[in-house]
Amino acid sequence: GHKEALRVEIPMLPAIFTGTGDLFAALLLVWSDRHPEDLPLACEKVLSTMQHVLRRTFKAAQDMAGEGVKPNKAQLELKLIQSLRDIENPQLTIRTTKLDI
Repeated sequence: GHKEALRVEIPMLPAIFTGTGDLFAALLLVWSDRHPEDLPLACEKVLSTMQHVLRRTFKAAQDMAGEGVKPNKAQLELKLIQSLRDIENPQLTIRTTKLDI
C-alpha cells in the first residue's frame, strides 16, 4: 500500500443530528467498494451525500418547528427516504484536496 492524506472542508449546520455516524459508515462501505482504487472520489461521494441528507433534514426540521424556533430532536430525524436519489447518485458538492505527506 501507499499512504494518502486528504484535506476536506465541510460546511457546518447549526444542529445536532442523530444517526450520522451510522450513515457515514454505511456510505463509506458502499462507495469504497465501488471505487476501491479511488479513495478521494469515495470520500467526496460520502461527504456530498451527507451534506444533501443533512441539509434536507435541517430544512424540513426548521419548517416543522416554525420561524425562530429551534428544531427538536424528533424534528431532526434524518430524511433518508426523501434523500434516496442523493444517496444512490450524489451530486458532488464536497471536494477533497490531496496533501503531500
